[in-house]
Amino acid sequence: ERLEAIHLKMRIDLLAADSDAALERFYICTSTNDVDDGRRKPSPGMVFEALADFACQPSETAFVGDTLSDMRAAVAAGVATRVLVGTGHGAELLAPLSKLWHGGEVPSDELGFYDDFDADIFPRDLLPLALVPELAGAANFLLPEGGSPPLRA
Repeated sequence: ERLEAIHLKMRIDLLAADSDAALERFYICTSTNDVDDGRRKPSPGMVFEALADFACQPSETAFVGDTLSDMRAAVAAGVATRVLVGTGHGAELLAPLSKLWHGGEVPSDELGFYDDFDADIFPRDLLPLALVPELAGAANFLLPEGGSPPLRA
């Protein structure tokens, strides 16, 4: 029931920012920590399922998540563009950057791709990494009006 509420909030937030936006499918792993079935992140199993379901190539795909485990699954699947959102678990991850930049919230004009950080906030193997404040920001970042999505290797 809580998971359904989270999914509903994600859909509402995304639609509020862009009436054309949609979340077509959610991939959920119900395995416990002691079961390694290849689907539990950071294993890339669910990412591979999504790539197959939508007939996408990892090099042409963007992955949006809110944890380092999400980003590790995307890296393991070879996904070229990785976007970390600053909501959910991502809020904790972006907090050190807020302090480094301005001592407050991360300003939207400083969000985008980062290849390096002054502090060891993110493991180097996860870079480059795009940072956005919320899911709607990820959609706007990946599909700017009148533009084409960024691709990074």
